[in-house]
Amino acid sequence: MYNYDLGAEAENWDLEWNHPSSEVDEYGFSSFAFRCERPLVWFKFDTFLNSPLYDQVIRSKGIVYFNDHAPVIISQAGSLCQLDELEALPADVPALDEPEISELVFIGQGLPAAAILAELEACKD
Repeated sequence: MYNYDLGAEAENWDLEWNHPSSEVDEYGFSSFAFRCERPLVWFKFDTFLNSPLYDQVIRSKGIVYFNDHAPVIISQAGSLCQLDELEALPADVPALDEPEISELVFIGQGLPAAAILAELEACKD
């Protein structure tokens, strides 16, 4: 357990303690989002998920709509990626009059955001 009294004895501890920093500055972490109002193509998206480019992502989460597959909720941390298919509404339940917008957030260190976004754009129908 951290000992505050012992830590306060370290040289310049107060400068470090009161120094504002962020994960971006200290560790190189950054995040960005992808948002798309058009459905994606499942095969293209699945290929992206299994690409070396996606292997660079440390964490991702979101919802994705497809023109040829059920929508999925994606939750990924490291090499573990979980895709949960959303079930279709029963026929007697009226559909909501809301657009189906895919939204994904990516977190990583030194991520090639432009390349990832280009790959996702290429997944559109």
